[in-house]
Amino acid sequence: MKHMKSIAAGIAAMTTLALNSSVQAGTIIGGSSLLTAGYVTQLESWLGEGPLALTNIFTKDVDGTTSADWHNAVDQRGRTISIFEIVTGLPGTQVIGGYNPQSWDASLGTYRVTTADADRTAFIFNLTTGVMQQQCKSTDAFTCGFDDAKLGNRQTYNHINYGPTFGNGNDLYVNSALSDGYSYNYAYGDSVGALGHGSANGLDSDPSDYRWVSIQALETFIIAADIETSAGPTPLPESGALALFGLGLLGLGLMRRRKAVGTVS
Repeated sequence: MKHMKSIAAGIAAMTTLALNSSVQAGTIIGGSSLLTAGYVTQLESWLGEGPLALTNIFTKDVDGTTSADWHNAVDQRGRTISIFEIVTGLPGTQVIGGYNPQSWDASLGTYRVTTADADRTAFIFNLTTGVMQQQCKSTDAFTCGFDDAKLGNRQTYNHINYGPTFGNGNDLYVNSALSDGYSYNYAYGDSVGALGHGSANGLDSDPSDYRWVSIQALETFIIAADIETSAGPTPLPESGALALFGLGLLGLGLMRRRKAVGTVS
């Protein structure tokens, strides 16, 4: 009996290893100069999912990379997280960005409109200070102000001459040279409802100016999550299934052999 249990445990361990080897917790594929393990954990918390695998599909080049280059890399790639290191009027730098639950698409040339509240799942954030602002819902009059709630359907701005830009106005804007931008309150709300429509929104924590001095670095990642669904565990590849089948046959043979030996007088 103990032998049978040890064989079963070995097979279970190999199955778990095969199922979990494809995605590791907090994986950053392609590298990053901005993301830390702590930042990835924070993003997982805001998204409410994980562990995440973030694949770097764009990194700003110091030699003149433009918004057109960025769109060529990120358009039609599914949901993304874009982050940038900014210089403000305060000492040091800050890492801010936004989560887009839909594909970027420069062919739209305008806003990505999300009429239903259920589709307004984008958010903008400051990883340095831990601030996160969600896309306004139609009922968010207190948090966002009446004007912002009406305009909260403008999730992102998709134009070839704009970098990763969120909201109406815009709430988070990056210029065509990926070198400058600003944050302002229009379609994304602050966490306590203290800031009204058309105000410097506190995302970059510099109350003196809504514009930034510069963007030092910019990266965009596509997202995968290692989450079990109602469909059950991920199927093993054919080679893995054959290996486990072989182990099962081996265990069955050993058990029969032990039984045969035990019956000899």
